Order: sequence, then C-alpha cells, then structure tokens
Amino acid sequence: MDSIILETKKFIIENELINPKDRLLLSLSAGKDSVCLLNILSFLKVELNFSMGIFHLNHLTRGIESDLDEDFVNDLALKFEIPFYTEKYDFTKNKVSKMSFEEQARFIRYDFLKKTAVKNNFNKIVTAHNNDDQIETIVMRIFSGTSLHGLEGIKAKRDNIIRPLLFLTSQKIYDFLQQKGIGWREDSSNKDNKYLRNFIRNEALPILNDRFKGLNRAINNLANIAQENNLLLNELTKKIIDPNISQDKNSLYLNLTKELKNIIFLKYIIVKLVKERFKKNLEAKALDEICKNIKVDRANLLLYENKELKIEKIFIDKTLKIKISLLPQKKTIKNWEYKVEINQAKSIDIKEINKTLYIEMVDYNFFKKHQKEINFCFLSFSEDVKIITIRNRRQGDKIKIKTGTKKIKELLIEQKFNETDKNLTPLLVVNSQIAACLLSLTNKTNNRISNNFLVNQNSKKILNIFLNKI
Repeated sequence: MDSIILETKKFIIENELINPKDRLLLSLSAGKDSVCLLNILSFLKVELNFSMGIFHLNHLTRGIESDLDEDFVNDLALKFEIPFYTEKYDFTKNKVSKMSFEEQARFIRYDFLKKTAVKNNFNKIVTAHNNDDQIETIVMRIFSGTSLHGLEGIKAKRDNIIRPLLFLTSQKIYDFLQQKGIGWREDSSNKDNKYLRNFIRNEALPILNDRFKGLNRAINNLANIAQENNLLLNELTKKIIDPNISQDKNSLYLNLTKELKNIIFLKYIIVKLVKERFKKNLEAKALDEICKNIKVDRANLLLYENKELKIEKIFIDKTLKIKISLLPQKKTIKNWEYKVEINQAKSIDIKEINKTLYIEMVDYNFFKKHQKEINFCFLSFSEDVKIITIRNRRQGDKIKIKTGTKKIKELLIEQKFNETDKNLTPLLVVNSQIAACLLSLTNKTNNRISNNFLVNQNSKKILNIFLNKI
C-alpha cells in the first residue's frame, strides 16, 4: 500500500473521521484533489468498512467545460461502481447581492450536499480540502481581520463534514496522481485572480514563500497553537458561561455578570458563542464596534448588526444581558427555464414543480371542444415560431390584456398566490413576449393568455399545452 494511503489511514484513525458502517458522500469537482480523495478512499473502503456515494455540482459558469467536468465525474462513478448524484445551479443568473461568487458557491454547494446526504441516508460528507487550502484560508482570514477562532483554519472534522486529506500538500497529491497515471480535469477559472483565493494562491503566497522559507510550517503551527489555546479557554470559561446563558429558537441571552464586564473576556465569549451556536465568524472590525458601543451607559442598545446577526444589550427579567440573534434570511429565488421545440417535443418535465407538461398541435375544432377545461392552455402562433420558453417569472414581467398590460406580479397577488407559488408558476414566452401564465399548475385557477396569442377562427397554428394526457 502506498505511503500516502497509509498516512491518510493514520490521519483518519487519529482524528476519528470514519467509523465502521459509515455512509460517506464525497464532494467531487473533477480536480486533482477530489480525484485523489476518491482513489485513496477506494483503497481504504473495505479495510475501514464504509460505503460511498459521489456528489457533483455543475456551476454552469464555464460552458462546455462545466458539462465535461460533470461527465468526467460521472465516468469515475461508473468506473468505481459508486452511486452518483448531480445538481446544476446557474450562478450567473442567480447572483446574490452582497455575496462574493466564492461565498455563494460554497453556500450552495454545501446546501446541495446536505440535502443529498439526508435524502439518500449518507451520515457524513467528505471534502477534498488539503493543507494548501488550509494555508490559503488562514492567510485570507488574517488579511480580513480574524479572531483567535479564525486562526484555527479548516478543521478535519466539523459536525458531519470530514476532510481526510487536510494534512496533505498539493504537491504530494500531484505526485501521487502522476505516479499512478491517474487523470483529472483542470478548472480554468483557478487562474482568474479576481477571486480572492486565487489571488492568495497565485500571487501573494508565492511572494511570501520566496521571502519566508518556512512560511507554511509557521502557519500550520499558528493554527495548532490557536486550536490548543481555544481548547484551554473553552475549559476555563465553561463554568462561567453555562450558568449564565439561555436561548430560544433564534437568540442567545448572556447575563452580563461581573466577570463578563471585562471587555477582553467578553469579546472572546461573544466570538465563541457566535462561532459555536450560529456557525458564523465575527471580524475584528465588528468586535471593535461591539466594544465601543457596550460602553454607552444605556440599558437597551444595539451593539452590532449585519445581514446575518444582531447583537444587543438589553435589560430583561431585572438582569442586564447580551442578546445575540440570528436574523431570518431571505430565500434566494432560483431562476429556471426550458427551451421547447414545438414541432418536435411531445412532453417536458418541469422538475421545479414536479409536473410533466404535454405539448401538441391541434385544430380549431379541438380548441372549441376543450377551451373551457382548466388544465388546457391554447395559444395561437404565427407560422415562423419554432421555439417557446417555459420559465418562472422575472422582475418586470408583463402580459398583454385588453386594456393594455398587466404585471405578472400583480396578477399573482390578485389570485392570492403565496410566495412559493409566485416563484414556481410557469410562464410561456414567445419571442421575448409573455404568451401565457399557467396559473392552473400551482393554483386551481384558469390560465391567463396574452391578448396577442388568443386563438380565433383565423388561427393557422394552435398549440395546446396541458397537464393531463387526453
């Protein structure tokens, strides 16, 4: 057995990452790290007595390259005879404001991983983070102003997420794959230094390593020291925190005892609670703002707030407390659309609403017979229309009515659609015009047809889109 496999086995056992009968869901991108992870775990699967599945997220950001990555991972799953799960998410069409691409990609990837794991009974998620990722993460956090908790970097185990390659350098991974003749795919976006991690990896660290020869070793030592110090501080603070903390669904309440009125101590406790209870990080700037505000001689005072957290000083039950609240997050609306060649398609599966739509060309007599049936949607087209689009709504969408136009949003509000149904109700789009709003699919209401696409006796091309087969 190769030394790298033996080292990984030792790391797994020492850190208690995998237990017998574990079901592991591997996050595979097609890059060298995740391909190495798959190959090493395949060697250890029988000896350590676990089973595996593979998950891949197609970001749809690099066109054919992204699709080829997905095909490559699918081929690996077939080769190793491992169940394969994949999702597509178009980041270019679903950009979240105030989040970098890296932040959003990480959030979406872990969200899909967790849902896939739960749905298919995997009890652990495995990622291919290596020691180079660890170095990059700590340097990024130092530059952004981190706390002692942030200096711990990436952990080998966090909740049900494990990282068996965290001790390996990128060079060792490369050497292993080269020695074995194992191929992988390169992500061209890794060279784009507009992304912070790429800049750190490609620009900053090579310069720092050239000047400080023991840089990586020093940063790893820093992470180890931070972890040891946090373990010690956790033990020392436990007796003070536990009797003075309470919580409800979204908030923590910390009694401001005599000990906690020490600003330095309080800063540490707040960072610890935010990290452990809410899985969030507070930067140095935020802590400075909290410390500055807490000195104000008022009982009820906002200390700090961002899009995720709210920290207040309050007076309740005759006690001065720090209240830390997790703010409700607005759900991201995922845009989706399907292109349909109307002369060829017989049906189309709309996975977002879990329904199949059937498509056929009909004559005027058929239209007259079925025009009042709620599940049928009849449209009149000109002869040159070959493709229609089925999608959910976008901001500003309007449909033509007798008196002018009406916003789709207003139409859905009038029909008393809830927020979920508003974003799932399919629209038919022809040459950039809204031809119909399929209200019947998400609410038992008649479909609304644009005045420009109504069927009449002179209609030469009549399309029927319906939910149930005739």
